[in-house]
Amino acid sequence: MEKMQTLLNEYKFSFVWIGLRSGKSLNWHWSLAQKDSFKGEMDDLIQRDETGGDCGTYKNGKFTASECTNKFHAVCFDEKGPQQYILTPQKMNWRVAQEHCRRQHTDLASVRNKEENHALQEVVGDQKVWTGLFRDPWEWSDGSDSSFRYWKTDMQIYNDPSNKCTALNDDRFYIRACGFKLKFLCTCEKGLGRSVKKIVKVRISSKDSGLDLNDPAIKEDILKQIKQQMRGTNVTSIQWRTNPDGRVFVKEPEKKQRSEL
Repeated sequence: MEKMQTLLNEYKFSFVWIGLRSGKSLNWHWSLAQKDSFKGEMDDLIQRDETGGDCGTYKNGKFTASECTNKFHAVCFDEKGPQQYILTPQKMNWRVAQEHCRRQHTDLASVRNKEENHALQEVVGDQKVWTGLFRDPWEWSDGSDSSFRYWKTDMQIYNDPSNKCTALNDDRFYIRACGFKLKFLCTCEKGLGRSVKKIVKVRISSKDSGLDLNDPAIKEDILKQIKQQMRGTNVTSIQWRTNPDGRVFVKEPEKKQRSEL
């Protein structure tokens, strides 16, 4: 979601290709793509009914594959809230539940170890609920195993075998036939939104020998002028680096004059 927000802040899209495409087999994923958010042994408790649908319901410590269009209560995971597991008051289908949890909290809940299983059971009791478990055939072209999907909530993503590629339009994923000619997004370096931090030394000379360059107002004025000079470049942020003594500018020692022979 952070990468999506970075894109949306920078651009307005009208159907551009991204790297998500349909593969040959269905694979199970968790909706929450941030694997570091969870600790412990993953998938120990998953007992799936492979004959059901493509979304995972949870009841009494077991998972069942259910049709994604069915309506159940859902359990959201909140990474920063006072409660980590929140039961939704309304019943909804899996896609709408995912949208709700991402907007109101972090994502649909994942259950990857015994501690999380116990915490979820305390919240849901013996009722059947949606979790973040789902399966689909979609794969990222860079070979990453990210489970991040951002389909339009009513998008039919399995029915048309001729549409096997994904385009981004405004703020949603759409399925399109791969033969369409569209603009496209590339990932640069090692990841979308990756920034490079550089430290640049600046030498400033002043005609006024009594001017204190470390005065906050003067520092701010100099920085403002530098930012104006950098407009139109790919530099997004500029700030002063402070020395251990709190100063930004350090007076250089006067160079000794060479004696002429």
